[in-house]
Amino acid sequence: NPKGDTEIRVPATIAYTDLFPILGSIVLRILAGQKTIPVTIDAVFSGKPALYGEAGKEKPMSFEMRLIKTADVPLPQERKNRGQ
Repeated sequence: NPKGDTEIRVPATIAYTDLFPILGSIVLRILAGQKTIPVTIDAVFSGKPALYGEAGKEKPMSFEMRLIKTADVPLPQERKNRGQ
């Protein structure tokens, strides 16, 4: 549905070496008891699907959609009771 919402899950790869410069800041947030950290996702989805009408003729269509969204990612919390 062009005006509806459809959830699309896209697997992501985290380049951990890119995280090294900000690890100190994250550790300070964890030690301060912060439960989440904001992460901004900036992605572009594009494609050229073929649409078929009633006569079976192919109608090429191009699309490109940019998505910028900030999500709160949970930070690890110290467990006070390791048995739980």
